[in-house]
Amino acid sequence: MVKSLLQVSDNRDGTTTPLTRKMFVEWAEDNMPLLASTLLTFVHRLIFHTRPLPPSRIPYIQPEHYHVSDIFNHEDARLFAFGCMTPKLAGKWHRLYSSEQNGRSFNRLEHSILGYGGPTLMVIRTTGENEATLGAFMSSPWKESSKFHGDSDSFLFQLEPTLGVYRPVGGKDENIMYLNPSTRHTGGSNGLPHGIGFGGSLNKPRLFIPESLDALGYASSLGFTYQMGNLLPEESLETFEIKVLEIWGVGDDALVTQALRDRANFRDRTDSNIYKARHISDKSQFVEDLQSGLIPNALYKHQEDTRGRADFSVDEAHDGYTVDRE
Repeated sequence: MVKSLLQVSDNRDGTTTPLTRKMFVEWAEDNMPLLASTLLTFVHRLIFHTRPLPPSRIPYIQPEHYHVSDIFNHEDARLFAFGCMTPKLAGKWHRLYSSEQNGRSFNRLEHSILGYGGPTLMVIRTTGENEATLGAFMSSPWKESSKFHGDSDSFLFQLEPTLGVYRPVGGKDENIMYLNPSTRHTGGSNGLPHGIGFGGSLNKPRLFIPESLDALGYASSLGFTYQMGNLLPEESLETFEIKVLEIWGVGDDALVTQALRDRANFRDRTDSNIYKARHISDKSQFVEDLQSGLIPNALYKHQEDTRGRADFSVDEAHDGYTVDRE
């Protein structure tokens, strides 16, 4: 955090400009807009500890996680930075997925986040010569799609080696994120990268996590969705190797509890639909739906193709057709 602040006063020619109040305020508004709330909350609790903050004031609430993390510890000072980024990162965190604890499986990753009804935080620790911690905060629920979704409360960030937060330009809900697994395309690839993408375009996202978590990810400093800035160290290339990837459900206790309940309901509905697809009680109705075209298929397509021809007549009673030849 301090390194990020000092970089504000660095000039391109290698010289340094004294840090001004205006430069500090602009840096805080971009990266830690709730920084002022920390002092406000401290003073209020010191003097008016028996009274709640006025509704017009946003309190600072330290993020806490109650599960094992291979990136953070319970007293990690970096959690303070997250708490200053958005009120939605305050309070209780619930681990939804960990590459170390749950395995490096994209199916397990998907299973952990689909149906979860609250905001989530994805944190990636890279490996290699220039290690970094980066990721994305997603304000809206995930869904499988080869199209972008999400809202402008989401953002990308670099946490280490320096702090940088990159929010959607102009507050637009465009090209925020997508989740495009290969399992959605039973007939083969749709020509788009399979994995998780943020910003940029479908073919070249600003940040991309491949479906194979052992493959190289991609992170660019440029893009038209999020503000420009480095997600990886300046000396790094635009690719990275994932050492640890964690996804957390964030927010207060009530929000996390309801979001987990939403996920359980989603899984119940999914299991029910799969069961219904495998067990058809009325097979005659199923055959009628096939014949009528209600269920798309090629089995009875020949009947429709031949209707209306002078030399064909359909024998409905015997499920066949006859050909009149002279």
